[in-house]
Amino acid sequence: MNTLNRHLLKNNLFLLLSLLLAGAGIFIIVDLFGRLDTFVDAGYGALYIILYFALRLPMILAQIMPMVFLLALVIQLALMRKHREITALQAGGISSLALFRFVCIYGLVCACVQFACAQVAGVAGERTASNMWNEEIRGRVINNTTISGLLFTQGRFVVRVETAWPYQEKARNILVYELSDDGLQIISTHTATEADSSRRGWTLREVDSLIPQEFIHRRSPSLNLDIRQDLGSFKTFQPRSRVEDMPLDELFRLIQRLEQSGTNVKAMRSEYHNRFAYAGSVLSLGILALAISMLTENIYLAVLIALLCNFTFYAGTNFFATLSAIGALPPATAAWGANGIAAALALLYIFSHYLYRIKPVK
Repeated sequence: MNTLNRHLLKNNLFLLLSLLLAGAGIFIIVDLFGRLDTFVDAGYGALYIILYFALRLPMILAQIMPMVFLLALVIQLALMRKHREITALQAGGISSLALFRFVCIYGLVCACVQFACAQVAGVAGERTASNMWNEEIRGRVINNTTISGLLFTQGRFVVRVETAWPYQEKARNILVYELSDDGLQIISTHTATEADSSRRGWTLREVDSLIPQEFIHRRSPSLNLDIRQDLGSFKTFQPRSRVEDMPLDELFRLIQRLEQSGTNVKAMRSEYHNRFAYAGSVLSLGILALAISMLTENIYLAVLIALLCNFTFYAGTNFFATLSAIGALPPATAAWGANGIAAALALLYIFSHYLYRIKPVK
């Protein structure tokens, strides 16, 4: 490695690592505030929380890597132009192609690092963290999950529940209307403070019953009703999709197996190609960073343009993903579409810039 490449690499690694740590810190803080109540309710302390986010850290770094790489490279090149280092290199006889070659090789290496981080450490850590969250952390508080204002019909019963605990199959403040066989008349109403549910029926406690036609009011400690709707069927907790936690080879085998059985696997194929394309976006955004640095020497304007390009790039990625979902584009084309457009536009501007500079003067 020559002196120029060592200088470029050293400066960029400092910026890249600083921005990665800052970005990961912001991501973790925002995520922590959203999950802190659940951690506290489950009774876990600081060490367990640190372990959870340490397992997620490789995937977090992999997710923010393309955006951070673009910003780090834009800041570095903008500073070099501001301090006339680019001009000094050109005056020293170093071709502009050397800088382009460094960006391409460095971007390719960082893309490989991002891919390895995401698909090896990231997938394993995310799967373990997901299991911790779903089975251990939420498992401790899931029994306390409540549903308010529940209303449903079952057979000839109309049931309104003020508060229900679906994982405990218990309810509080219940009102039950018992209808006639034709459903046109109310035979009786039952008000209870508590109830236990199962598929075999409901047991109401501290019940006040009213039969309107006979003007009868009864109070009883308990009452069994033939309501075959158990509260457990209203559970809202769903574990995370396993496709996102799958290693690449496992996902590929699953796609092949399901495809042979005739299952539609377009969504899975999109996920498969997106993993490669997301790593490739590091190289595409690196070339884009070189083009942005040629637009202006103002570092603040360059960073602003880089942020706008980032948002536009991810909007384009989502747009192509939508086209793939409706079948307008093949999964591979949709996955690499934003990368291709970003790299093509950046290369077009870079080469036009160089051609303009070497254009002969009349």
